[in-house]
Amino acid sequence: MAKMKRKGKPFVRHAESRGSAVRIYTDGSCLRNPAGPGGWAFVVALDPGTTGRSGHDPCTTNNRMEIMGVLEAMKYARTHHYGLPVDIYTDSEYVRCACEQWLDGWKRRGWKRAEGELLNKDLWQEVYEARSLVNARFLRVPGHSGHALNELADQYAGEAARGNCVDTVGGATNLRLAKIVIYDESDPEPMSSFHEDVLVGV
Repeated sequence: MAKMKRKGKPFVRHAESRGSAVRIYTDGSCLRNPAGPGGWAFVVALDPGTTGRSGHDPCTTNNRMEIMGVLEAMKYARTHHYGLPVDIYTDSEYVRCACEQWLDGWKRRGWKRAEGELLNKDLWQEVYEARSLVNARFLRVPGHSGHALNELADQYAGEAARGNCVDTVGGATNLRLAKIVIYDESDPEPMSSFHEDVLVGV
């Protein structure tokens, strides 16, 4: 897996003004967890529409795919939205807490947990490096709660686990216009009453 190259100084994370933050939703899937075929995915909210990418691993775990979704989202943000704040959403509280709270401690302890062995150390080391190169914060979105872009990331990851990957980054062909329900974060109900057109890879 290619390492990300540094470009300029590391970003100060969690800048005060995030009104223009790029929103990226990530997910991972494993059909026979552990040691089964898996897929990772991310979906980027654009104006208008969306873009996204997914990937496949023939023998993996669900946690590895969740981590890969976040890692690939940061690589995308570094390449396509350099300098902008990025909000990366995951439905894995483990991954969110690792990215927001635990990575620095793991690194200080030589990539070990306080309780002992750290699983997926190779990926966490890459996440640590990638995190220093983007102005990102990591947020939790409840899984299967009706949030349209999270549901789309879940769909992409599930299909990728079956070997059907998508890549609409950079204006790939084979896109269709779909109408999906968008989750309103100010609405206490999980599903809002309005819709938005998005581009979905087929």
